[in-house]
Amino acid sequence: MPVLRAVVVAAVAGLGDGHGIMWKPWSRANIAEEIGWEQDSTSIIAEPMPNVANRPYPFNRPWSEPGKSKSNIGPCGSKPYGSRTNWNKPEHGWGTSVTATYKAGEIIDVEWCVSDSADHGGSYSYRLCTDESITAKYIDPNYTPNEDDHTALEACFQRGILSCKDVPGQHCNVHPSCKPGMGCMEASSWFHCDPHYSTQENGGGCMAKGQHGACHSHNGGGALLKDKVKLPDNFASKHTLIGFRWDCEQTGQLWLHCADVAILPNDGSAPSPTPWTPAPQPVTPTPAPQPPQNGQCGIAEFNRLECGYYGIDQHNCVSSGCCWHSSDRSGVPWYYAKADATMPSPDTQCQMPEGWRQDCGWFGVDEGTCESKGCCWQEAAKAGAPWCFHRAPHGSSIVRSIRNHLR
Repeated sequence: MPVLRAVVVAAVAGLGDGHGIMWKPWSRANIAEEIGWEQDSTSIIAEPMPNVANRPYPFNRPWSEPGKSKSNIGPCGSKPYGSRTNWNKPEHGWGTSVTATYKAGEIIDVEWCVSDSADHGGSYSYRLCTDESITAKYIDPNYTPNEDDHTALEACFQRGILSCKDVPGQHCNVHPSCKPGMGCMEASSWFHCDPHYSTQENGGGCMAKGQHGACHSHNGGGALLKDKVKLPDNFASKHTLIGFRWDCEQTGQLWLHCADVAILPNDGSAPSPTPWTPAPQPVTPTPAPQPPQNGQCGIAEFNRLECGYYGIDQHNCVSSGCCWHSSDRSGVPWYYAKADATMPSPDTQCQMPEGWRQDCGWFGVDEGTCESKGCCWQEAAKAGAPWCFHRAPHGSSIVRSIRNHLR
């Protein structure tokens, strides 16, 4: 299979996206790596995806109103580009059987891994939907959940948050950066990390709370955050889902994962399901045909300039006048400008309609810090439009559209 990490890292280079993955119970995302379907599940862009990148968030960041921001990748996560990974549906070795067995009413260990280079803080929760008419659609390999199913499962997960407060002695506080009037003031059932990027002892950031080096992430290093939650006393299932959701503080992202588990009655009467084993011969994505590397596209990898937008596929890349060719090197864009592409001026790259802007900063960033990151800074009249946003990529149809828009 093609090395997917290169295109994804290239796609988000400079965006400062947070990366996290549910680690215990063993999630569908981890299975995808274990069987070789994904080289690195934590490199998958969770939020925002291109078609919802400019939607307004409560107070501009999901963590301020935990659980309110809507996702377009389903409650278990998906990747609508490249390999088209869909963890909402059992396939390719994940979701077909359970990875952990618990008892009703048990206090269990839960964990997730955060990247050491993308600790954006925020609020996160572990969730359990006790309506098996809803979860049944997510454990049926012959059914693909639709948007209505996603809405129903997300609502059920929200009703079934496994509260931090249900475990005696566990420290459960309101998020330290939360202000009166924000929904996070009432979210003490969630877990929180703040300040972001703080890895100092007792700093409170996600990395500071985690066990360093105990997990990997999209840049190779990560910290494992360990928590405890209590399962309901009156719910048992041979196969259900425990979900994980991270509402970021410094980016507009949501990270969502699911793990397949069994929950026995606390008398242990139900039979234990068959443990999960990797598929013997997993199906791998078929790589897209590569265009010939000559003429205006025959550019050395280290000279490539991104062209297009993150998440673009080969067809749309080539149609917009860009070049497409894969690379095994991390950070090298698969979509790039032709050799004779006219490079836009810095002013043109910033003069885009407010609805096209893609957030480049974080809650509270100032103009100087924004521009020092190579980003654009312009006030916005439209609610939810970022003031600190990314420049249009070199040689892309976006730049040409901006020029036409300005004429």
